[in-house]
Amino acid sequence: MPDLVPIQRYVAPRKEDGVVAVDGIAYNITMADGWRKVLPVYLAQKDVNSHESIKTYKKELTQFFRWTEKESKPFTELTKIDLLEYRDHLVKTRHCSSMTVAGYMIAIKGFYAWTESVRKYPNIAGDIKTRFDQEHIKMHLTREQTSNLLEYFKSRSLRDYAMANLMLRCGLRTVEVSRANVEDIAYINGQRILYIQGKGRMDKKRWVVIREATWTPIREYLESRGSVEGTDPLFACEGTNSVGRGLSARSIQDICKRGLRAIGLDSHEYSAHSLRHTTGVSILNNGGSVSDVQEVLGHKSIDTSRIYLKSAAQELRLKNPAERFLDDIA
Repeated sequence: MPDLVPIQRYVAPRKEDGVVAVDGIAYNITMADGWRKVLPVYLAQKDVNSHESIKTYKKELTQFFRWTEKESKPFTELTKIDLLEYRDHLVKTRHCSSMTVAGYMIAIKGFYAWTESVRKYPNIAGDIKTRFDQEHIKMHLTREQTSNLLEYFKSRSLRDYAMANLMLRCGLRTVEVSRANVEDIAYINGQRILYIQGKGRMDKKRWVVIREATWTPIREYLESRGSVEGTDPLFACEGTNSVGRGLSARSIQDICKRGLRAIGLDSHEYSAHSLRHTTGVSILNNGGSVSDVQEVLGHKSIDTSRIYLKSAAQELRLKNPAERFLDDIA
């Protein structure tokens, strides 16, 4: 496998992603032209580095605008009250999780921040909370569950085992795994690392250390693929029609979910994010600090990393419940 220097990658929006060329004429569009014409212009100027991100914004905003049509709410007359009503619709009617609601509301807030910046419509979403309950995060895996999950993947697929092992030991998000190429594995002062291209970033400044327990399954998987180039995806599809292509974030989510179900963790509290959550909790349980969690998981704010303290404390309480002192109360 070649030891290549990582390069910056930026993915320009494509017409098939639902965007249009942004030039002086495009910005002459008005809200009166309707959301179907305004949305592609907005998507074209989004500062993202993934077609998948563009598709996500398009999907979330399209769903919102179709809901406004169904509710007979004119595009040019929407207000903050309408946005709050839609948020309630996601929670009470569609029963979306707090994280899903947050995703939709962030997309809407971004759209209206743009309409105001180009002087097309006031930012009616500016002070709306996304209602993301930080305490409602995915469950982490116990040491036994982690071992069972890795054993499950190890017995079935070199790729899936190497991938899950990497996610558990380095706390990667599914989107970060999907964007990783072979060339992103490099060395700093003799230490093997993996450069991370995360959500919303156009260059790769963050990295995680690839220790031997993480590297060995990856090496064995890459060797099983034969000759690989630096620009090849680190984890590739294996289907007949898509062999060699990189796995999408959704495919990685599905693979993780299947593994979790296979070891008996079949509830909405467990998902691919549980592997990342397990990384953070494991660092704390093994003597690491909140700063260590922030460094590995790449949190911008240490307050986000502190969330894992609660999960670590909960695990300790379950292992050593104070109620044990009451066994002989009567």
